[in-house]
Amino acid sequence: MLSRIGRILLAVVVLFLFLDLKAKRLNDYGSFKVVSYSDYDDVVGDSGQKELVLDKKLVTGILRGMNYIREGMWLCDGRERRVGGFFVDNTETTVDEYRKFLFIVTDFLDQKKKNELSLLKREDLEGVYDSGDKVDKVLDLQDFLINSLSDEYVEWLKPLNNVFSEELDGDIVSKFGLNDYFTDPKFGGYPIVGLIFEQMKHFLKWRTYYLIRYLVNQGIETYGEYEFLTFPEYCYIASSGDRNNRYAWGSLNVRSDDGQLFANFNFENEFMCSVNKYPANNFGVRDMCGNVDEITSDSANNNNMLKTTAIGNYASLLSDVRIGVSHFEHVDRARHCLSFRAKLVLK
Repeated sequence: MLSRIGRILLAVVVLFLFLDLKAKRLNDYGSFKVVSYSDYDDVVGDSGQKELVLDKKLVTGILRGMNYIREGMWLCDGRERRVGGFFVDNTETTVDEYRKFLFIVTDFLDQKKKNELSLLKREDLEGVYDSGDKVDKVLDLQDFLINSLSDEYVEWLKPLNNVFSEELDGDIVSKFGLNDYFTDPKFGGYPIVGLIFEQMKHFLKWRTYYLIRYLVNQGIETYGEYEFLTFPEYCYIASSGDRNNRYAWGSLNVRSDDGQLFANFNFENEFMCSVNKYPANNFGVRDMCGNVDEITSDSANNNNMLKTTAIGNYASLLSDVRIGVSHFEHVDRARHCLSFRAKLVLK
């Protein structure tokens, strides 16, 4: 007969195992950041502000690693722009997430070679979506991705392995073991870097396809796409919607107990850090204007080969990590301090 303490301990163990199993089950679905979502509406609440309302009957999982950004207005280039109304990754895309992506694409390739691919069919989609346009978009996306699959394609998706040795001093590369950045488990929670813009786009396309397959298989009518943030959206999120914020962490008065600012920048920091090292801002989003520069969907100077990038990498000066400061990167250039995050637009 178990004692009272023994019964309590047993109950705790059983609860832990249940929660752990539930988390693993949820982590098997949705997207590379583990997103599963069903339906939502924007409604105006008593306060007059838009609120996100979840349909409890249709929710099959939770949005993990993303935060909902309420709609608002942001002034950019002298124009007021409506931004928000979507979910956004609360950190940069990580090395672990990109490794999972490569594993999934490789698995699709293996199934293709064995003629074992289970693809979405028009009748499957028409049974879920009431819009022919959505059906066509899904099938076009599926055709594009499946037709792209080859050994050469998977190899092309891999980050540039020598990006650190090309851009950093050899002593720094050796000190941090950066030649093994994409394979060493200790860097799993660090930002993925060493990618050109087209590789990032393919990541978002596969992530969209992976999510749609899950939603369709569950009979959920929601259609979603992952996209890059625009530069105004990035600034709005970094500011937590407050135009008075010059820095993503609030102000220069917001510091840790040892006097450090809540962001990773300045040459003294030597290198990037884990995406979860510093606290989130008031929107629940981390590492904006700090750790790595982040590319956006906006073209610079009306040149599609140049993309606007939000400055804020670990080697930046304080003057360069202010909200609204930007530069541009060539779409075919991979950098050791350039990464990205996505927004999820549900339709």
